[in-house]
Amino acid sequence: MLTSECMLTDRCRRLGGRTLNDLSPPPLDRIDCHLTMAWQEVGSVSISDDERLTFPDIGKTPGLYRITIRRATSREVYIGEATNLRRRFHNYRSPGPTQETSKRINGLLMKVLAEGAEVGVAVALEAVIDSGHGPEPADLTSKVTRCLAENAAILAAARTADRIHNLAQKVADGAMP
Repeated sequence: MLTSECMLTDRCRRLGGRTLNDLSPPPLDRIDCHLTMAWQEVGSVSISDDERLTFPDIGKTPGLYRITIRRATSREVYIGEATNLRRRFHNYRSPGPTQETSKRINGLLMKVLAEGAEVGVAVALEAVIDSGHGPEPADLTSKVTRCLAENAAILAAARTADRIHNLAQKVADGAMP
């Protein structure tokens, strides 16, 4: 289960000997947010007989996805969000001429699969957000909510993966992107 907390801990509250509480911000100037979501493994990516990528059938649903590339000595991930996961994976399978990200991911996956890497797909189709009013189901039809969850997932993955393909460069020594 992925849990990403935006809440400030006592350790993080110190500001030059003062705490955030000492600064007495108005209630709307402080954000406390807790997001919980779980990845569900749904299958693997392969190359079909017609030399095209094959993805697990997810359905026409909004959500987040994590593509994991497993090599003998490394683990790489790409995390994304979509209003329609089936369409997103179709775009990776058959990218249009102007779909730069789809072309990049297609090329990456074709290359690593040809080199013998394993490529798995996991999805998160639901999440819970507590922004100070109690836990509520996250509306993954909302682009804002999906982007919040996507960025939380990228931050969490940066702690464990060797490379995050969403980021321009590898995050060194566990530093936050």
